[in-house]
Amino acid sequence: MTAISGAPTGDVAIALSTREILVAHLGAAGPTSVPYRLPVAEPADIASVELTFDGTELATSSANTDARGGGFTQLYLRSLPTGTTLSSWAAVLGMGYSRLRVAGGGGLVSSVFDFSGTRMGTIVSTLQPTAQVYRTPSIGGDPGEIPLLPPGGQAFALVSTNSTPQTTRIYTRAGTLVTAVTGKGIVWMDDNRLLTYDSLSTPSGQLFSATGSSLGTVNLPAMGNVNVVGTDGLYSTVQNSIYSVTTGNVTWTGSFPAALDGAFGDNTSRLGSVASGYVVYLSGHEVMAEPH
Repeated sequence: MTAISGAPTGDVAIALSTREILVAHLGAAGPTSVPYRLPVAEPADIASVELTFDGTELATSSANTDARGGGFTQLYLRSLPTGTTLSSWAAVLGMGYSRLRVAGGGGLVSSVFDFSGTRMGTIVSTLQPTAQVYRTPSIGGDPGEIPLLPPGGQAFALVSTNSTPQTTRIYTRAGTLVTAVTGKGIVWMDDNRLLTYDSLSTPSGQLFSATGSSLGTVNLPAMGNVNVVGTDGLYSTVQNSIYSVTTGNVTWTGSFPAALDGAFGDNTSRLGSVASGYVVYLSGHEVMAEPH
């Protein structure tokens, strides 16, 4: 297994080492529909999968980001349950793509672009209509920008990981810069609350609105990659636990040892996720689905 993604609807997608994706729906008593497999026609393993908030579309990214040979599709946006390709992005000679993220029911996407195997920056695009609203300027190297998309896709944020002090820029859906806020953006809690950390080594931070207004401070441990749970919870891949953003307290912890890639970033596999009332994560050679 190479990646997991869940949606608030209870849908979960699991990328397998056989270059297939297992999709299922989890209800109150377990799976409520027969799981099915989507074959993925890629010459490499799947590095990441991401379901839309409503579970109707699936973004997949190839593990092969070195496009020096060109000629194969690295990113797909598919309709579920049919697996029909809605959009795709193919490598060309020297230029490749990775880490496809999707929001707004598939209306807003972001990806990372590489040149000759070296990461160069970020692209954010709308699909309805099709338009590139942001692309990292050509400055001769990777500025370390990490894109963050809220569920509704009406805005986006870019985390400047290579700047000191670290800042996060907020944009409208059309690509207009709204403002920059302090700290390293971690996740949009919803369409109007962006969580940032002042420092990943001493994680205290703030919540900001989509216009950059401070909504209060937070005090949470190092979280790694996260999933939002309800209106106040965050699932941490580092801790395999759910925390309250308001209090900082643990509200749930996994019962089994978790094999999770905990580093925060846009180029790491997510081996744990939340699907409605379940946390789905890798433990040894098994995928666990525990109610939270």
